[in-house]
Amino acid sequence: MAPQWCVQAPVVGVATTLDDYAQWVLHPQLPERPTQPHSSYFICGTPRSGSWLLCGLLASTGIAGRPHEWFWRDTEQANCRAWGVSRFSDYVARVRDAGTTPNGVFGSKLMWVYLDELLARLRELGDSASHRSVIERHFANPRFVWIWREDVTAQAVSWAKAIQTGRWHHWNATDPSAVLVYDREQIEALADEVVESNARWRTWFAANEIQPLAVRFEDLVADKIAPTCEVLEFLGLASECIAVAERTIKTSDHTNEEWLGRYRAHASEGRLG
Repeated sequence: MAPQWCVQAPVVGVATTLDDYAQWVLHPQLPERPTQPHSSYFICGTPRSGSWLLCGLLASTGIAGRPHEWFWRDTEQANCRAWGVSRFSDYVARVRDAGTTPNGVFGSKLMWVYLDELLARLRELGDSASHRSVIERHFANPRFVWIWREDVTAQAVSWAKAIQTGRWHHWNATDPSAVLVYDREQIEALADEVVESNARWRTWFAANEIQPLAVRFEDLVADKIAPTCEVLEFLGLASECIAVAERTIKTSDHTNEEWLGRYRAHASEGRLG
């Protein structure tokens, strides 16, 4: 049973178990009576930064939208098939329906790797002068939450393992043919990519005069409720006596610890040499 920090009656339409949430992530449904969003937010980050952990916590409240990685190509392709849409403009409209809770709040994940592509596709739906304004044209009153991980090496190790196993989250099956191999160069390259992407996020926020709410992964892991309530308050949502529950399962294990130890040992040897 996932932990809850405030007792509250279940909210209609909210996944109440880990399995329910996993099924929703894999097969998001369109609501029978969509709500027009009056506010929006994007959880910005990099792979293995804890973005799905935060998405699940926020989704569990029933008042903070239904954040999903709506614009990742695999997700978009699966949803287009399931929802019977082919035009991007129709997909964006359906995403607003699926990602909005009855109180009119829309939520989405947004990774740096496909931000430029998304902006270009949105711009094709109607000219707009800046990155921020093109988002505002399609998503009401957008706000931005930036989740980042201080331990970049641990993040890179987690990323490398996910690539090798094909298991990114508890709803993904592990590739039975996968053979885990410690690869220092792969970890190093992914760590460099995290650092570069975080720097680009900071530059993008500054260039577009965006003040994101920064959430540190390590703080979120240590105390799920405080950072979640901080996000709710940032979004202008009441956070008192709101049920908050984990909807994801930690996937790190002894392999993460082993690879992290080996990588840091190599780094130490390099400094000593």
